[in-house]
Amino acid sequence: MNLGAKIKELRLNKELLQRELATILGCSEKAISSYERNYRTPDVNTLNKISAYFNVSVDYLTKDTEENIVKEEQAIYSINNENNLAEVYSLLNKYSNRFTKEQGNDLKDLIEWYIDKNIK
Repeated sequence: MNLGAKIKELRLNKELLQRELATILGCSEKAISSYERNYRTPDVNTLNKISAYFNVSVDYLTKDTEENIVKEEQAIYSINNENNLAEVYSLLNKYSNRFTKEQGNDLKDLIEWYIDKNIK
């Protein structure tokens, strides 16, 4: 189970709405939604707040299953293919005017994550 699924499961087990958890953690409802969908990763401070509130370790939250790690590696391999990069660029170009500001930020975060993990 990935981080987002764990956050959602913990929230639902306490019968909390996303906005209620956002208030508890001091962030926005959109941030909670992004965490649960794995579009964004909580910063260290927020991760610590989640851990403390749900009485679970940060290690529990962040430890991923081997299956998800393999899928991530396969996705990275696919992105590394030069043709796929051209397709990604073409799609971003084609649909860039349709993205909301939040979606644009999510894409930027994803690209920065990829660069940090694979290029720098």
